[in-house]
Amino acid sequence: KFRVLWMLVRGLLSSAGTMFYTMVLVSIMLYVFGAMSIELITNNALVDTDAEFRSIVQGHFSTLPEAMLTLTQFVCLDSIGAIYRPLVQKEPYLIIYFAGVILIVPIVLMNLVTAIIVNSALDQAAADREAAKYHEEARKARLVKQLKRMFVQLDTDNSGKVSREELSNIESDDCKLLHCATSISDPFEIFNALNVDGWESLSIDEFCDGIWKLATSKASIEVQRMEKQVNSMFHRIKRMEANFAGVSSALLQISQNQGNMQKMMASIDLAIKRGQCSGGGLSNSTVSPAAVLDSLAAVYVTTSGVTLSSPSLSPLVSPRASPAPPPPPALPRPWKRSAAHPPARRR
Repeated sequence: KFRVLWMLVRGLLSSAGTMFYTMVLVSIMLYVFGAMSIELITNNALVDTDAEFRSIVQGHFSTLPEAMLTLTQFVCLDSIGAIYRPLVQKEPYLIIYFAGVILIVPIVLMNLVTAIIVNSALDQAAADREAAKYHEEARKARLVKQLKRMFVQLDTDNSGKVSREELSNIESDDCKLLHCATSISDPFEIFNALNVDGWESLSIDEFCDGIWKLATSKASIEVQRMEKQVNSMFHRIKRMEANFAGVSSALLQISQNQGNMQKMMASIDLAIKRGQCSGGGLSNSTVSPAAVLDSLAAVYVTTSGVTLSSPSLSPLVSPRASPAPPPPPALPRPWKRSAAHPPARRR
């Protein structure tokens, strides 16, 4: 309630030293300029010859205290035109004296004093913020300690999480503590505000940090719940974008592998055709499985730049051994006559 009043009173008390030294410095400056006014104005020759000049000197610069009191008007810039204007018209060189008084005392000195007071107020405000921060951290430490004790009492199954069923066993003292911290009497309302992800349990960090945010935030519990839901959706969208980027890179890799496979198959087809032509056709050459594997390895090395452990590859086409020449046709056996079939007689 009285924070502003306390800041004003504390600022005034902290600037008391500055004001004291300012008063001393102003008094010295007025004394110096007052002594100069006695020499330049009071002892001027026009005092005896000019009635107007004499009246101003007798009214404002007759003695040193009177001159210092008149210069106090210059510090506050209080109706000083009627004082210096007639004197400057009579003695033009007095403009240097009055300009020096006006520039040094009310402008330079007062602005320096103001700057020092403002700087002191800023330093004091920074110290107040540090003190408030320390007080807030101490308050948070006490509240978190009490919340951890409450969490351990509620966590009956020692799972490290508090469920809605376990929260129903909360004690009356703990309800009062939650009400004093968050101004919410219903613990289930607090549970619903903290349970943004839809799980039926809260970890100790979610429980303590959530209640501390509810206790220190000026927004309503509905606004805080909406803020948590928006943050949760934002993180989910970020994860989906990361997964989509991974899928896109995988599809690109598959496309590249498909192109490499097409090049590989074209190389194998060309190698087979070359092997058939060099071996004299399909009847004299064939492609073995080992040769096909070696060709695949060679194309893989060419496309991917990976060095295989085997320094050499087997030839693609292995000539098959020439088949054995067919046996010569058997000569016809001479026909033998049998006794049962005698040869026919020639007539």
